[in-house]
Amino acid sequence: MNNVRPLTNVTVLFNELEPGKTKVTLLHTGWRQGEDWDMARQYFISAWSGAFRQLESMING
Repeated sequence: MNNVRPLTNVTVLFNELEPGKTKVTLLHTGWRQGEDWDMARQYFISAWSGAFRQLESMING
């Protein structure tokens, strides 16, 4: 999967909802079909969730 072109793409959007409160949206696109791709996608669903939990912990202490 790391050798295909184009690779998957990650876009992160930040929208201020109010002072001190920001909505973060992550879009991970470019997935293809197949069992290996399905397994990779499931891995990243978990990985991105963990990354956002760590980010929230760092920001909020």
